[in-house]
Amino acid sequence: MIKVTRYIAGLTDNEAVFFAADAEGFFAQNGLSVNQVVTTSAGIAIQALAADKTGLSFVWAPVFSILLLQSQNPNSTELISVASTGHKNPISLQFLASSGISKPADLAGKTVGATAGGFPLTMFQDFLTKNGLVGKVQITKIIGPALIPALLAKKVDAIVRYADNFATLSADATEIKEEARQLFLSDYGEPSSLGMGIIVQKILVMDNPDVARRIVNATMNAIRFCVLDPATCISDFVKVNPSFNFTKSLGDFHMFIQVDLGPPFNDPKNVTTLTALQLGWHDPKEMVQIVDLAKEMFGLSPELNPESVYTNQFVQQP
Repeated sequence: MIKVTRYIAGLTDNEAVFFAADAEGFFAQNGLSVNQVVTTSAGIAIQALAADKTGLSFVWAPVFSILLLQSQNPNSTELISVASTGHKNPISLQFLASSGISKPADLAGKTVGATAGGFPLTMFQDFLTKNGLVGKVQITKIIGPALIPALLAKKVDAIVRYADNFATLSADATEIKEEARQLFLSDYGEPSSLGMGIIVQKILVMDNPDVARRIVNATMNAIRFCVLDPATCISDFVKVNPSFNFTKSLGDFHMFIQVDLGPPFNDPKNVTTLTALQLGWHDPKEMVQIVDLAKEMFGLSPELNPESVYTNQFVQQP
């Protein structure tokens, strides 16, 4: 068994995939013993991955996170996405109907909660720029688990985060006789995909590709399993994380399939016709769009080659 570390970008119920990978034996079948270390955001998880001196580690995060790290620290350890796990941009602005928000302009004078160091905050700041709202919205930094409680207590007017938690927010809002709503940032100038995937150090791909292959095999088979059997997947997660409610988490996971994974994952009929490794294929055109947008957002070099941040070496073309 090879011991590897996975840095978790905040413990949420969409992490069920990786707990199912352990419970259902996908990690073990690929000769992996995985230590799952929780951090507070994708940004922190990516930094931890880059700083890991063993190189035997991985993160589940967007390609955009690699590019953001490069813009902030050009001398950082080089990272690369070795499998795609989604073709959507799931970042949304979430709020209660009573807030009076229905479009970006309604945010003027409002307070929005977001997690410090997280990619949703970075993208939300770009969203404010593109929608003429810079200086008109107050941002309050809140740790991830406290975002929904802050919104329900009306300490903030809206929160920005990944949309896969929206089912939980909606259920909690109903309990206080409120209605939860959301706006996707991709509908207002932000990219349609973040390039979610499995990210490792480039040196692992070059010097120990067998470990990278094992990580990809285990992860993509676990995702395929979870898409086809969400209830068992969430049950595996809740057994290890009993503070999560099964019903709410299952609702979140169905949302996760739709708004995080997107096609082809969101149609079980399509998933059954594809192998796990075909599900992990990076669309080269999508990667070009992501890198081009990141160049614009983060001021990266125009010479940056999109192929430097992903590889299809370990997956299969559909």
